[in-house]
Amino acid sequence: MSSILTNNGAMVALQTLKSINSKLTDTQNAISTGKSVSTARDNAAVWAISKVMESDVKGFQGISDSLNLGESTVAVARNGAETVTDLLTDMKSKIVASQEQNVDREKFRQIS
Repeated sequence: MSSILTNNGAMVALQTLKSINSKLTDTQNAISTGKSVSTARDNAAVWAISKVMESDVKGFQGISDSLNLGESTVAVARNGAETVTDLLTDMKSKIVASQEQNVDREKFRQIS
């Protein structure tokens, strides 16, 4: 009976198995995090770049939210300005109409 320590084929198979297990662990980490580099230990440069990009994306999301809020505020202000313009136009037409000669001014006073 031969020992695993003296069997070259078994030693190569064991080394291959250890390598496969190591790569399997790396792949499982990448799948679970959704990133090819899950920690700084995997690849420090790529990990640092990914962290900067993550913070940039969150910053852009904040900017997008602020722009949406600003857009809504401007839309409300525009609608208010249009309403005021319509009211002023109505007031002007009533003033012009009340200055005509054959007008019952008493009716205009009651409307106001």
